[in-house]
Amino acid sequence: PGGGHLSCPASATAPESGHLAIRPERLSVTAPGAGDLDATVERVTYLCSNLRLATRLDGGAALDVRVQNSGGAAVPERGARVGLRVGEGAARL
Repeated sequence: PGGGHLSCPASATAPESGHLAIRPERLSVTAPGAGDLDATVERVTYLCSNLRLATRLDGGAALDVRVQNSGGAAVPERGARVGLRVGEGAARL
């Protein structure tokens, strides 16, 4: 639904359509166009040592991202465009 393309080791044996599960803590935020997917930040929630970013992919699918609240990293604001990089082994089909 998001319109992005991801390589998945199981894709050769997987059905044509299905659901992709991505671990939110295995995503990292990049500049728009620099990651595997692009999204818009809809909400930022502070959860102690983590930040939860509720994002919406370009195709309309919702995707949560969990990043460490390191204090030195820039926190994207609501409405910001971001790139999302999917870490190796983070997705399951």
